[in-house]
Amino acid sequence: MSNLITTAETGYTNVSDRYRVVPTAPLAEKFKSLGFTVDSFTRRGCRDVNKTPFVKHQVRLSHPDLLKSHGNNDLRLQLIITNSFDATSAFKMMLGFFRFVCSNGLAVGTSYETFSHRHVGNIIQEVDSSVERIVAQTDRLLFDIDKMKSVTLNQDEARAFLMSAAKVKDENIQEALFEPRREADTSLDVFTLYNVAQEAIIQGNTQMIMTNGDRKTMRRMRNLDEIERINRGLFDLALTFANAA
Repeated sequence: MSNLITTAETGYTNVSDRYRVVPTAPLAEKFKSLGFTVDSFTRRGCRDVNKTPFVKHQVRLSHPDLLKSHGNNDLRLQLIITNSFDATSAFKMMLGFFRFVCSNGLAVGTSYETFSHRHVGNIIQEVDSSVERIVAQTDRLLFDIDKMKSVTLNQDEARAFLMSAAKVKDENIQEALFEPRREADTSLDVFTLYNVAQEAIIQGNTQMIMTNGDRKTMRRMRNLDEIERINRGLFDLALTFANAA
């Protein structure tokens, strides 16, 4: 993972004449005028070196003030862009956020708007309007985060939350050892528990017992689609527990 965007600017050899490339790097430059900077660039693994610049990739851009100005000094608002130039995925944008204390990159849940654009037609203009609509969800995200932070669970409720979080990863997990990795994450409020679970699942090296009795260790996740599924599922779970209080 780096903050240097290295992709192609044309479609791969298998794309049709209707295919319209949305170059990721120039678009990221455009977002800088809106106050965003590139945090990271991640690309799907590819054995074919010649195809590598065209495969699915993800860029996270952050805005330093949109969350910080509301008292969330430990967070930074992010815009998550997923793209490819080999016709394997659409151009997609969604809202996310970054937590400094654990370097966790998180994503909003399924109830938030996500914008997906096929590589056909006048896609550039469609992307422009989508950015405005995504950033417009910031106030809602602030409300949901504050709600999670304000709800503290008892020991049994916290255990139920973490067990449910493990099931987001894999329904066949019977038990997972989600332990805080730093002193700042020992609280039992929903937001902290959500971050503990997310870090343990995404970063890996977490012990678990499967329903068949096998003991395994979670590996660090690298698949972009799976990371997105986990992130969105955990956000939905945290919001459910917070709203149930």
